[in-house]
Amino acid sequence: MDLRGTWVRISRVVTGTDDTAGGGVVLRMAFVTAIMLGGLGWVVGQAGWYQFDAEGVRTARHLSASVGSEEVQGRRGEIRDRTGRRVLAMTVPDPEVVYIGAPWDVDRIELSYTLASALNLEPGDVISSIVTAGEFARIKSHVTPEQIQALGVMKVDGIRIDTKPRRFYPNGDSLGPVLGFVSQADKTEEARGLHFLGRMGVEAQYDAILRGEVRDVTLLRSKDRDGYYKDALGVAWDLDGADLVLNVDAQLQEILDGELLAQMDAESAPAAMGVILDARTAEVLAMSSLPAVDPNRFESACKEDKAKVAESGLPALLLNPCANKVVGYPFEPGSIGKIVTVATAIEDGIATLDTILEGHGGSCQLGGRTVKDVHAVGQVTLAEAFKFSSNCAHLDLAMKIGPDRMFEGLKRLRIGRTTGVDLPGEVGSSFQESGDWKKTGYRTAGYGYGYTATLLEMANAVATITNDGVRLAPRIARELRSSDGRLLRRFESGESKRVLSIATAQQVRDVMRLVVMDERGTGKRGRPIGYSAAGKTGTARLLIPGQGYSEDKYLCSFIGFAPAENPRIVVALTMVNPRVHKLAGAVAAPVFKNVVQRSLPILGLMPETTAEDTQVAKR
Repeated sequence: MDLRGTWVRISRVVTGTDDTAGGGVVLRMAFVTAIMLGGLGWVVGQAGWYQFDAEGVRTARHLSASVGSEEVQGRRGEIRDRTGRRVLAMTVPDPEVVYIGAPWDVDRIELSYTLASALNLEPGDVISSIVTAGEFARIKSHVTPEQIQALGVMKVDGIRIDTKPRRFYPNGDSLGPVLGFVSQADKTEEARGLHFLGRMGVEAQYDAILRGEVRDVTLLRSKDRDGYYKDALGVAWDLDGADLVLNVDAQLQEILDGELLAQMDAESAPAAMGVILDARTAEVLAMSSLPAVDPNRFESACKEDKAKVAESGLPALLLNPCANKVVGYPFEPGSIGKIVTVATAIEDGIATLDTILEGHGGSCQLGGRTVKDVHAVGQVTLAEAFKFSSNCAHLDLAMKIGPDRMFEGLKRLRIGRTTGVDLPGEVGSSFQESGDWKKTGYRTAGYGYGYTATLLEMANAVATITNDGVRLAPRIARELRSSDGRLLRRFESGESKRVLSIATAQQVRDVMRLVVMDERGTGKRGRPIGYSAAGKTGTARLLIPGQGYSEDKYLCSFIGFAPAENPRIVVALTMVNPRVHKLAGAVAAPVFKNVVQRSLPILGLMPETTAEDTQVAKR
């Protein structure tokens, strides 16, 4: 076969010429063109194929990228008040300055002084960090925008601005012990994949709901070091925690805090606590425990000041700014406990408001001790005994009730069983030992001693009375919402239980009304201008653990509701060891009055001022 001849004939056909030299050039050009067209066809074909093969795209990218991993943390959900407009806790970016190793020709000492000047730090501390750091050291957290700008102007070498999430509480110490705080996880918690955890209060109670999810994702980097998450392709991410809406009204909270703080100052009182409940649903509208921690500075604020505690002579818990005393400090309630005594006697058919009780002229004996009344009375009706807060008359009533029914009456209103509020740290109340209870305990219980209760337990007992005898658990949380505002869940008050008849609840409300609205009632200073109200004063000697009852330290409390005819709110208050006045009628009742007057208009109930109100205001 003549191969050379065959090639010559093909060349003539392709080039269209008999010129052997010129035909070779044209042939080579045609060959190159064919290769280019083939390559272009391959690229177009691959692009078309990728349109139908997403896996092929991922594989191709993967083969041309370096692979690593990175942990992605979802945003912790916000906490808002019941209106949804006031943010109580949120997660914000928190810049920090880190040292990443300066070039060899940079003077580390000079660099340290420059950083110290820009960041308002001690030069010695910065020098120590940088000189011993090697290639990495954290210089300062919580850096302000002004400090970041200053570093930019100075063009400092060897530093970097890192950003990490930080929990921020816009209202400072308001609601501090109720909200709790968030802190970094310890090593054991880190091993479980946790980084930041809610500590105390709402942050701890709803930590799992608020906390964003953590995902370990594959990180791909191109040759140009551009990074992207491989897992993001075709996968919907929803790592953020849910937002929590509370029943707390930020405006009512400000009122409660402000009035308690003002009275603490006026009475030179070292501590106070208070709570506002919805009179029908037991929702927690406000809760104050003072002094209060600012969750933004929990690291230093939660440390116990032993010298201050020793100087005050008070239980350490009362002065601890991180403790929520409303749920965590049981105390003998004193005369506010007479509410439970009267409710028990009426519900069990032992007495009516007209039953005659013996007041013994304001002085009676119990177990070798003398019990005295501030307002001495002789034989009076139950209603009069309650209005004047006669200890001796209520001792007489307790003896009619007896130890077993008195015990059951207290537990009926959940005294001794905790309230079931959705907050951690609630401490159950206690009773005297069984033998002592049957001898003297139940009789002292008639006027508010012999057992302990938290302020929330007492407030919830009154909320049961305002709710026509149906008991509900107080609740902080209102609802959960997604980060885009969708309602995820509405929290209910839980199981409701009738523990008093409607008739009993009405009679107890009537007798509490006398305390405030009658000119001779012990709580007359709690009468709000423009509204009717009802309540009970209570002055109790402070029991010091290991020392017995104090001779000069008192807890002055007031629990009431308003309006009296159609209750909207229940307000419970306790001032700890006031030094100017010693009776609850002078110490706590005025705080109740001011809280009611300022709160009800916010809830849509406007005052109706009468001539009698004007006279009260003048007095």
